[in-house]
Amino acid sequence: MPVRWWARLPVQFRAAVAAGMISLVLLTGGALWLRASIADMDQTRVTARIDGGWAVLSALEDTVRAGNPLPDLKTPYEIVGANGRFLPSNNRDVRDLQEIFGQPVVRYGEGFPGVQVVRTAGLDVVTETKGYQWPAWTAVTETIPTPPGQTERFGDRVRINVFVTRPDENPLPELDRVLWPSVPGAALLIAFVAWIAARQALRPIERIRLQTAAVTATSLDRRIPLPRSWFGRWSIGARAAVAAGLIAAGPFIGGVLWLRHTIDEIYTARMMANSEAFFAAGEALAVASPLGKSIPPSDSYVITGGVVTERRTVNPAPGLDRVLWPGVPAGVALVGFTAWAATTRALVPVERIRKQVKVITAHKLDVRVPVPPTRDAITNLAVTLNETLDRLEKSVAAQRQFIADAAHELRSPIASLRTVLEVAADHPDRADWPAVVRDAVTDTQRLQDLAEDLLLLARLDSAQPQRVTELDLTELVKSEAAGRATLNTNGPATMTGNPAQLTRLLRNLVDNAERHAATEVTVSVLSTPLAVTVEVTDDGLGIAPEDRERVFERFTRLDESRDSASGGAGLGLAIAREIAHANGGTLVVSDRSPGATFVASFVRS
Repeated sequence: MPVRWWARLPVQFRAAVAAGMISLVLLTGGALWLRASIADMDQTRVTARIDGGWAVLSALEDTVRAGNPLPDLKTPYEIVGANGRFLPSNNRDVRDLQEIFGQPVVRYGEGFPGVQVVRTAGLDVVTETKGYQWPAWTAVTETIPTPPGQTERFGDRVRINVFVTRPDENPLPELDRVLWPSVPGAALLIAFVAWIAARQALRPIERIRLQTAAVTATSLDRRIPLPRSWFGRWSIGARAAVAAGLIAAGPFIGGVLWLRHTIDEIYTARMMANSEAFFAAGEALAVASPLGKSIPPSDSYVITGGVVTERRTVNPAPGLDRVLWPGVPAGVALVGFTAWAATTRALVPVERIRKQVKVITAHKLDVRVPVPPTRDAITNLAVTLNETLDRLEKSVAAQRQFIADAAHELRSPIASLRTVLEVAADHPDRADWPAVVRDAVTDTQRLQDLAEDLLLLARLDSAQPQRVTELDLTELVKSEAAGRATLNTNGPATMTGNPAQLTRLLRNLVDNAERHAATEVTVSVLSTPLAVTVEVTDDGLGIAPEDRERVFERFTRLDESRDSASGGAGLGLAIAREIAHANGGTLVVSDRSPGATFVASFVRS
């Protein structure tokens, strides 16, 4: 069955993607709802200001149609003829208007006697001041026929302009500049946190892997330490969930606080707009009531019995609190649950590995654990487990072969010794007892040597700590090979090792060279600033390239025609290599010819 792309992602990436996607959906939904709510509140605010302007405009229109004098209102307005000339406007001097608008106004020389005529901002008509640019004020405008007696001077129509206070900037563009970059940013932050949480949660698996990688047949006493901290006793999924949830709480709480502050500001602006509309409606009602007229209704004020009452708006923040604050722990819980679900689901391969390892025994070492395709800590753990099982299987197979070979080697001298003794016992009068004793001693010596070699190999295999000291390898070579080989040295060669073991290594190499040399054995000790090297060379037939590693296998004798009495049990070179490894060195067969050259290298102290 093909593996899905999702299953190929590492555990931490799956947790991050799941937490990030959930957070992105939640944050996007919240952002859209917030934007719609603020847009509605802002529209209500603008509508309130416009409603107040329409109320004043309605009252002024009735006043102009009735031909009554224009009232003096706090709400700024102007009435302009079709030819650009002004009708008498608010009886207020220029200085007051400047204070109202916060912008310069322009005085005109035309108008009715005794009345100051000013041009306020917001009207788009062709006048004598067409070169001026007026500030961006909102004007509620209505065009009606010119009152009787003014047609000749002002044309057939006039425009009534009521100026609403300068509108605040639309909050949505600014909101969008903050909101939309924040949504993916917060989602990425939560995804990153989930990734870190899952990665940290997987650290015990990496420690298990490192411990497993160090397990060999000689270190089977190793055990993996259990987590001791209270947090470490939690499951990996729980730890990922808690970490992701705690970090996600930060963006959620920050977003709620910012959202509440923004809504409070919009609500305050809307309430102020309602108040402005209420005051403008009061002025309009004072103008319209003597004429028996009414003013348009609005959601910003209520007119009852000729009295205008401000309509109070409800602050949405407390209502939002009942939704938002419970939503924060809910969102945190959802992110935590997502991280937990993703991590737990991704750890299913670990459970499969555990079940597979559980069935492995010493008699079933060919079993291997499944390797998930995620390329993460779990994959590394599975690969390391399989590599460890490979080493253990090979080691157990080698041990079994070693036992079989040892039994075979022991059987020959035991059988020979028994035969000699049984023949002498059956024919005591004809036995050559001195010869019988000599043969028995020879076979016993072979048994003793073989037993000592096997015990030495057992100690080397156990990798037990050994006594080491600083020594001069040149002196060891001189004491062991003097009179048996030609010596070549370039001075002292100091190193740290076990003198008895290194002496045995040199003896085995020289003994092997003597058995295969035609005329001469040479031992060279080379000392460099970094290493100490011993080369044992014979001038015999040499060793074929395909046999240069096999000679170090236990009970290996390349010359099968040679009997064990003259050639030994085939353990000398195996012991020499194990000693080299135990002392931090190496032992190999060089490719130099003729003859065979064994090279042992150690770190110089």
